[in-house]
Amino acid sequence: MYWYHNMNLSDSDIELLARTETIELMMKNRITVDFGDSCKLNNGSVVSGKIVLTYAAFIAGTRTINYTFENYFYNSNGVTGGGEIFRERI
Repeated sequence: MYWYHNMNLSDSDIELLARTETIELMMKNRITVDFGDSCKLNNGSVVSGKIVLTYAAFIAGTRTINYTFENYFYNSNGVTGGGEIFRERI
C-alpha cells in the first residue's frame, strides 16, 4: 500500500520500492518508510521494519537529513543505527 501525503512521486521515481510499503509524512520534518512485517522489493530483496528520516529547513543552502532504522531487517539480517546525509543546494 502506498500512502503519499503531498508528495509528487511517480512510479518511475520509486522503482526500487515495492507496492507493499507505506510512506508516511508525519510533519514537515519527518518521513517514515514502513515496510511492515515483510516486503519484497522489486530487486528481489526482502525487508521489514521502518526507516525514519528527520530533517530541518535549509540553512545557508545546506540541510542535514538524519536516518534511523527501527526493527529493520534486510534479507533476514538486522540493521541497526543510522546516519546523516548532508545536502547542499547548488
